Amino acid sequence: MGAGHYHLENINSDATGKYEIWRNNLLKKASLASTLTIHASAYRSVISTAIQKGWISEHTPIAQMKRTGAKGRARPAFTREEVNRLLDYLPIFAKGEHSRLAKESRQVCRDYVEILLGTGMRSGIESQHIKWSDISLHIDSVTAVKYLRIGVTGKAGGRYLIAKHNIKTVLERVIAKYSQLNAYSLDRVLELKPNLYLFSLGDDMLPVSFCTTFKHLMTASGLLKGSATGQNRTLYSLRHTFAILELMENRTDLHTLAKQMGTSVGMIERHYSKLTAVMAADRLA
Repeated sequence: MGAGHYHLENINSDATGKYEIWRNNLLKKASLASTLTIHASAYRSVISTAIQKGWISEHTPIAQMKRTGAKGRARPAFTREEVNRLLDYLPIFAKGEHSRLAKESRQVCRDYVEILLGTGMRSGIESQHIKWSDISLHIDSVTAVKYLRIGVTGKAGGRYLIAKHNIKTVLERVIAKYSQLNAYSLDRVLELKPNLYLFSLGDDMLPVSFCTTFKHLMTASGLLKGSATGQNRTLYSLRHTFAILELMENRTDLHTLAKQMGTSVGMIERHYSKLTAVMAADRLA
């Protein structure tokens, strides 16, 4: 760390101040209150462990870290109308570009966007590294309805999430592009559980990131700026949109939504408290 190394008992307000300057320079912005709270909690845990181990006394004066910072802004989501516009435009976007690699990147980005919208999973490592062996087909014992289950590893460890029924069409489209799989039906591929990446370029090569291609998609579709916030939409906007639509259109309960998204009920309530209040009002009325 730019501020140097300290024994706990020697940490004072000057040392924490230097750390805050170093952190802001690293992040290239002033930290939000949520970030400061996480850092302060981790710092407090270190101090508590040191006290439990007897390395320092509970009466040792140690400077605390600030928890007050800028309030986070609402992240841009898509409205239902904008989701429909995006889904209509994706086939057009996927046909663009002249080079093989650029065209494949657009095609895979289309699959990626539709699956994020249909599951609520996080963009990045949680979703990019999914393999066909992580996807399984199940039948509800009561309704006999078939549904797709996808295993992912996220911030809170491994979990299973349920995909919307239209994701079946996406998977069938991916199979048709995959030379090792296109002779089989979706059901057969899921039975075989091949150790191949779902989102791949060419011979099972993982894209480094979808961020650049997604930004091109947003610009080309005219959906880059969030209508409510004025901020540029990112891949996270798809997850944010999934949560909003589940709450407002499907009336999904908070516990189920939190389990699907790999987060806590408290986090859902914190970010979507206005929506949950509307839901409660609808039910109560």
